[in-house]
Amino acid sequence: MVIASERIIFVVIFLLVFGVLPFVLQVWLSKRESRYPGMVLPVLSLLFALVAVLGCVMYEYEKGDIFVLVIPFLLFNIPTVIHLTIYFACREKFSKKKQMDKLNVQDL
Repeated sequence: MVIASERIIFVVIFLLVFGVLPFVLQVWLSKRESRYPGMVLPVLSLLFALVAVLGCVMYEYEKGDIFVLVIPFLLFNIPTVIHLTIYFACREKFSKKKQMDKLNVQDL
């Protein structure tokens, strides 16, 4: 019984670290003043998807079987899409703030 509860705790911690924290980190990076830190995780996620597709090409690809390439690429890019959505949602606030600053300067 003790071993089962330790495994459950380990799985919960593992899911938190690799499932939730990257998206929390993405929000934090996207809210930085510079736009480049917010693009780190989407780029890494895209590179990971490309490596996965290259692995499929090396081990499972047969000529004419395009689904062996497309399906893993789409599945591995789900986090990329989520990261980009978070990035653009956070950056939208910066663009609104810049527009308001320009409007305030013009009013003076």
